[in-house]
Amino acid sequence: MDGLKAMSCPSCKGNWVNGTDYFDWLDAKWQHAAAQTTTTDEHPFAAPRPDSDAGKLCLDCGRFMRRVAVGHGKTYHLDRCTSCGGFWFDAQEWESLRASGLHREAHQVFTDAWQAEVRREARKDIAERRLTQRLGVEGLARLNEIKSWVAGHPRGAEIIASLTAKRDD
Repeated sequence: MDGLKAMSCPSCKGNWVNGTDYFDWLDAKWQHAAAQTTTTDEHPFAAPRPDSDAGKLCLDCGRFMRRVAVGHGKTYHLDRCTSCGGFWFDAQEWESLRASGLHREAHQVFTDAWQAEVRREARKDIAERRLTQRLGVEGLARLNEIKSWVAGHPRGAEIIASLTAKRDD
């Protein structure tokens, strides 16, 4: 796991990372982060297994862990103990985070700001799916063309006003 101390489960291939070990690793990596930053998908990896809805217990302190969506194009969840800060990474989750450059931000996934962005992304995806259902793929593409044109036009506000004005036809 990129030099990060972890306990691996031989049956499910998941990894337990102590919270202190994670932040020690992060501090050590931070010093070299600029030189080592890689956001690439050059090395293919298996997709993470589907998440289990069952609650997980912390391997260090035995308390229930918090489970949150990763977002940013990732469809799985991460688990972290709210008491001692330990992480559970299901099989292939760490590799997926690393391939997208998010592995140094695993702790940020649990912040309110990150989760607000995940919810915003989800709302945007739902709205786009609804528009696609109503307008079709070609209709949505045309709508996006028009939106781009209006946004870039120097008189965009007038165009919008004209389109939304009631007509006495």
